[in-house]
Amino acid sequence: MSLWWWSTARASGVLFDPTGYAPALQLDVLVQIEERIESATLAWTFEVDAGSDWGFAQMVPTDAVVVSLRYRQDGDWIEASAQPAASAPASPEGTGAPLPGALQVQLPALQDGPLTVELGWQRVLTTTGGRLSTTIPLDDGGLGPADPVVTVQITADPGAPILDPAWGPSEPILAGGSLQASWTGPLSEHDALTLSWGEPPAPFGIRLLTYRPDLDPFTGEPEPDGYGLVLIQPGTADADVRVDQLFTFVLDTSASMDGPALDAAIAATERWLRSLRPEDRFDVVSYASVARPFRAKAPLAGPDAIEDAVAFLARQRPLGLSDPEEGLTTALQLMDDTVQQRSFFSCAGSSQGPEPGPPLPGQPVVTRAGASVRIAPYVVWITDGGATSGVQDTDAILRSVQAANTVGASLFTLGVGPDVDQVLMERIAADHRGGWGLAGGPDDVAVEVDALLTAVADPVLVQPRLRSADVRQQAPEALPDVGAGHEVLAAFRYPVPGEATLQLTGIRGPTDLDERYPITLPPRDDALPAIARTWAGLRVADLDARALAGEPVLAEIETLVSTYGVASEVVTLGFDGVPSEGATAALQEASGCGCTSAPALAGLGPLLWVSLIARGRRKQSPDRAKSTIHG
Repeated sequence: MSLWWWSTARASGVLFDPTGYAPALQLDVLVQIEERIESATLAWTFEVDAGSDWGFAQMVPTDAVVVSLRYRQDGDWIEASAQPAASAPASPEGTGAPLPGALQVQLPALQDGPLTVELGWQRVLTTTGGRLSTTIPLDDGGLGPADPVVTVQITADPGAPILDPAWGPSEPILAGGSLQASWTGPLSEHDALTLSWGEPPAPFGIRLLTYRPDLDPFTGEPEPDGYGLVLIQPGTADADVRVDQLFTFVLDTSASMDGPALDAAIAATERWLRSLRPEDRFDVVSYASVARPFRAKAPLAGPDAIEDAVAFLARQRPLGLSDPEEGLTTALQLMDDTVQQRSFFSCAGSSQGPEPGPPLPGQPVVTRAGASVRIAPYVVWITDGGATSGVQDTDAILRSVQAANTVGASLFTLGVGPDVDQVLMERIAADHRGGWGLAGGPDDVAVEVDALLTAVADPVLVQPRLRSADVRQQAPEALPDVGAGHEVLAAFRYPVPGEATLQLTGIRGPTDLDERYPITLPPRDDALPAIARTWAGLRVADLDARALAGEPVLAEIETLVSTYGVASEVVTLGFDGVPSEGATAALQEASGCGCTSAPALAGLGPLLWVSLIARGRRKQSPDRAKSTIHG
């Protein structure tokens, strides 16, 4: 028998052999959340026949680390550890696709009867929109021939008062300081279950979690460097610390956007405009072969200006070719023109300081007159393709955008459909402290735009920087702005335990923040391996951007991907377990939702073939078995 863990999002909890799927009898899910750490255990029980070459597929959240994997028949547990596998398995008949990303274990001969497979994972939770949530995947894709009984039990002890809990199947229970939710029913009733709740905002500042085992389960190193995870907590959203915003929306209106794509982009932009506060400013730039701005100077987001902008959007027609360099540089130049006008910030001159170029991270824009301008500037670019007119070389476009961004704006890019230039979009977002997303179709545009709107609605720390002389390999290298209700993660390695200091700087309301926090880096702390994987994921994201910019960092990315099981946009592990380069090919397919090829999984999770070698039998125990950790 072979046991497989399938790391795609195509199906959850199926046991199969080359002829079909085994009936599932039961699924037991147990989740424990303590403060910001979630530990989950899923135990599937199947009815199996002796002699078949069975395989098991289980969906695991891409931000989770697998901390245990074991199986049993006759009441004994067999624990497994991860090793590279030599080849990929065949697909079960009728699935139509290979099975990328699996765990395999060779088992002794099985007998007829129940088989239980138990998988445990751990991950870090953060607040989004002032809420925490956990989602448990249950969907088996309709592949299983039976409809097993599912029991789900979740207990959350967040360490803070719990507000407005929500649990789909029924009302959750508040017991003291903990939140409890449970459900029992047939698997077919739910694809997934989500428990969410709010908390009163913690005071503005940082929260440190650490991990430093005696033996690193990822790298195998004895006495390794420790891992640190910092949660930057935004505190309360109030007018005294909120930074006024300057938005510019850049919309591709070329001929390829004709139809639902342009309609969805216009509708999403209109909804965003109507959500702005009166003290914020905005502009809109549509472009095809040429750029067409709404205003030469960004107006305040008052009712009249919003209605005029909505009318401007309604006049857009999909015509011509696409010149994103023209659209983006025009938007950034208009932001600079807005900042230098006396009517906006009561200061004259250019947004450039004594030295040309964008402001330093964590510093306000300084005009030639010497005035400090504290704003949160954002550009949101929506497109369905790449450059077909004007400047078409990616590096040349990036240089132009970098030179035009004199106000230090964060650039967010959203691609619609399968033909977007993902390399260009990701590099622009990475170079300018933003983010990028892919909408599979027009119906997804509103969801992606609304998620971004929520994240940047109330900035309370703009252009943040986290620094320490006592740590190394901090990631991300450029932190996103901190918005009310949204915790921001930063991770690092530390070689020497002991007392240390973290310095946090940035723009906070009308002042510059420069805060120093004393921290303790412990010599041993082995409870939270999810911190190590979180660091690796953030580090790979930084290195991906540098690789796309041409820096020679592919070897380090390959090592991190294969060691920690994290996802990379430029390096994947093929079916033979050998890392493969080819950033463009990976990115071209990363938006696919079918998960039918290795590159299509680049945005979903690691592509790792690993073999699980049985380490012998152990007597049944109520404690979960530990195993070699795999992402």
